[in-house]
Amino acid sequence: MITLSLICFTGFITLSSGSKCCSPPQWERTEYITGTEVVSGKMSPIQGEARTSYDENNGKIVSEYTITRGQKKTTEHVLMDYPGKMKYSVSGGVCKKSTLTGPFTKACIPDNATPPLPMYFGIGDHKINVTNYVVVSPGRISSLLVSDNCVPFSNTTVSKQGETPFVLSFGYNGTTIGIKDSSVFNIPPACQQENADKVTDRERPMFMTKLFGMREQIRDKPKPRAAPKCCIPKQFQSPGGMIGLVEVNGKAMQQGTSMTISYDAMLEKVATTSQTSIDGYPPTTEVQLKDYKAKIQYTLRNGVCQKIPLNSFPDPCMPDDATYKPMVLGSGANTLKGGIYSYVYEGINMTLFMTEDCIPISEMLNGDVGPNVEYWYSLGYSAISLGIKDPSVFNVPAACKGAAMDVSHEEPFVSIR
Repeated sequence: MITLSLICFTGFITLSSGSKCCSPPQWERTEYITGTEVVSGKMSPIQGEARTSYDENNGKIVSEYTITRGQKKTTEHVLMDYPGKMKYSVSGGVCKKSTLTGPFTKACIPDNATPPLPMYFGIGDHKINVTNYVVVSPGRISSLLVSDNCVPFSNTTVSKQGETPFVLSFGYNGTTIGIKDSSVFNIPPACQQENADKVTDRERPMFMTKLFGMREQIRDKPKPRAAPKCCIPKQFQSPGGMIGLVEVNGKAMQQGTSMTISYDAMLEKVATTSQTSIDGYPPTTEVQLKDYKAKIQYTLRNGVCQKIPLNSFPDPCMPDDATYKPMVLGSGANTLKGGIYSYVYEGINMTLFMTEDCIPISEMLNGDVGPNVEYWYSLGYSAISLGIKDPSVFNVPAACKGAAMDVSHEEPFVSIR
């Protein structure tokens, strides 16, 4: 099982140097965390909230977070004091004090990241420009998004390394530049009498510790709010991307997909073209049409067509019983206001990041296909344009017109509501 420190400090990518971009030297923010880990061959949910203060100038990071893994909830306060070479951790009123080795490392995008990919989320006057960097290492992939001045925007990391594969997605809320109150870096009172134990190199904070660290400030935790009415546009198109984890018969596999999505609530049709890579399988090219009025889904995969039945067109509005959290992505003048909606739809756990005018930003899906297949996907909806440029995208693929219906098949992918 992955250790709690890896969840809480998310040090998935070590950083020896970085020249692509580095975050501001001081910032504070709140994080929303969602994901899953594979335990004993089954996916187990991870949920959390956190708040972090990062001070490169003084070599300190402090974080308070609450993480729920399965049925276990943990709250911890952690201070990393590099000038003092000490790490202080307080959980349940009990302090653990240990020695830090190595210098403070700046929060920078690693040099082995892919070339920067500019993109934007939202539309019109309500949009934000971001840059996506992808970092790939054996058994692990991360999509790291930053806004102007390399301010962290979001991060999704998928790993199948070790005994506990996992996928985690982070949304960064209300980032402010600078430190409002330096007393957040004071040594916790519970730690003033503890003895120090040396921290091993494996426990050293890494790139994500600083750039995507986590802390929940309990006293500032917002009260639950009723979800505002939110219905996605009736017609839109978007070039999107997806990464995730698929567990088949206890074996975890990474999945990555690039796609173009066309959505038309008036015609009750959703069309996608995509290219997908899954561990151990050859890449696939797919054209999919969901025709809800005809209640048929057509999937043309590598030239072979499959038809399966569909249910009714999903309600384009967020359900009234969805939980809701407001959020502000980015910092300073370059921000995007919105909220997070979480609910269950036909047995699928859904988490959607939406702008305040209900334009999709990203979507997390967690569900199963029968008793032996589970999945957790994170989709991003960038560069959305309203309307449908070419309605022929909703034509039935020629190879599918004579295909027989397959009533036994379930599709493990659900488009945005």
